[in-house]
Amino acid sequence: MVSGGEDLKKKGEDGVFTVSVVGGGGVGYDNQGYDGELGVKPPPPIIEDEKKKIKLSRKEKWRILMNVAAVSFAFMVQFTAFQGTANLQSSINANEGLGTVSLSAIYAALVLSCIFVPTFLIKRLTVKWTLCCSMLCYAPYIMAQFYPR
Repeated sequence: MVSGGEDLKKKGEDGVFTVSVVGGGGVGYDNQGYDGELGVKPPPPIIEDEKKKIKLSRKEKWRILMNVAAVSFAFMVQFTAFQGTANLQSSINANEGLGTVSLSAIYAALVLSCIFVPTFLIKRLTVKWTLCCSMLCYAPYIMAQFYPR
């Protein structure tokens, strides 16, 4: 419903009605579906200082880039080794599906540990040392594949 009544409807020369939602005196649209009980608060005003970008020196940008590259390379090497040993495990222990069962156990433990452990470890060790410890957890499994029996 539009407040203000019939004077808000105007028929143009082409026979099309135009309806204004702003009534005379700036009343606006009369939304009868909203009774004001929702308690909606307007968003906080944007502070000009929050909009500014952080400016880093070239040296700092280069240091960040090298750190990201080092972590990326380390994970690539680790997961390449892990994927190779996982394929080896499922090939060597094909009898009675032992390789598949061991890989299923590893991936189930991985899923559970990814759900519950990261927040606990990051609070205790910080992000850097959590990454180091998580990478070291793969080492015994990878090393055990060097001398399979």
